Amino acid sequence: MRKSIETNIEGIYQDRSLSTNELAQCLAPDMYSEIVSLLKSDDYKNKIEHISMFFCEFLRRQEGKGRSKYFTKTEKLLEENNIVPINWYLRALDTVSKIRVKKKKDIERNHNVYCILVDGFAKSSPYGVYVGETSKAPEQRFGEHKEGGRLAARRNKRFICLLPGLYQRFNPLSREEAKELEPVICKKLLENDVRAFYG
Repeated sequence: MRKSIETNIEGIYQDRSLSTNELAQCLAPDMYSEIVSLLKSDDYKNKIEHISMFFCEFLRRQEGKGRSKYFTKTEKLLEENNIVPINWYLRALDTVSKIRVKKKKDIERNHNVYCILVDGFAKSSPYGVYVGETSKAPEQRFGEHKEGGRLAARRNKRFICLLPGLYQRFNPLSREEAKELEPVICKKLLENDVRAFYG
C-alpha cells in the first residue's frame, strides 16, 4: 500500500499536465491514515511536502461538510509533532504544472532549477519559497545554502528543505533554460499568492 502511494507521489512530481482534480484522484482515499503513516517514519520531518499534500487534500474534502473527527485528530497529531503543513502546497503544484519550457534539441543539459521551503513569514501562513538555479545537484546546492558562506543565500538560516514537487519535472536544463525558468517559477508562484523570491 505505502509503495503504491509513494509511486503516485513521484509520478505527480514528474507529470507536466496534472490538474488539481486529477492530482486529488491520485491521492489515497484515507488522508488521516496516510499522514499517520508518514509521521511514524524515521525521517518524517523531511516529508513535509508529502504530509502537506495529504493535509491540503484532506482539508479540501472537508469543505462544506464541517470538520470530521479525523481531521481534528490530524491537526492535533501535527501540532504534537511540531509540524505546520504548507497550506498552499497543492496550489503551488497546480501552478508549476502549467509552466512550459521550450527545450532546444542537441544541447547540453547540466543545470537544474530548485525550490526551497523558507520559514519565518506570517503566523497564519509561515512559509515561502526560494527559487534558484545551479550547475550542481539540488541536494548539493541546498547543503551549501545551509552551511552558509560565500555561496549561500542571505536567508539561509530560514531554509528548511527542498521541495522536489515544484521543480523535478523541469530538470535537467541547459544553463540558459535554467536562468530563464528561475524567475518564471517565482513570478507564477507570486501570482498565485505563494510568497516567493529568487536570485
